[in-house]
Amino acid sequence: DQVFSDKVEKLKEPENYIDSVQVKITKDMMDVNGHVHNINYIDFVTQVMPIQIMQGAKSVEVLYKKEIRDAKKIKCFYGIQDGFHYATIKSENEETVHAIVRLK
Repeated sequence: DQVFSDKVEKLKEPENYIDSVQVKITKDMMDVNGHVHNINYIDFVTQVMPIQIMQGAKSVEVLYKKEIRDAKKIKCFYGIQDGFHYATIKSENEETVHAIVRLK
């Protein structure tokens, strides 16, 4: 039996979003290299995604695209596509995608 499939699907942003929140980056979120700790990405998702979706999730996939560093705020967007729930974490100006999170 294979543990991993040969083909890895790269997560993509959903076409539309239902909701969004702006999150302030605080000092305690940063590591010694000036990056936001990976665990905080999930905390960002909890701020935009309905709690019942988070509690009922059977799987969580995270695609880290660009580290968050030297930021004062980020934006987190929530959307649904093809039966999956997505959170996309972007820079405050929405030009940089930092991560895409998919729950099912």
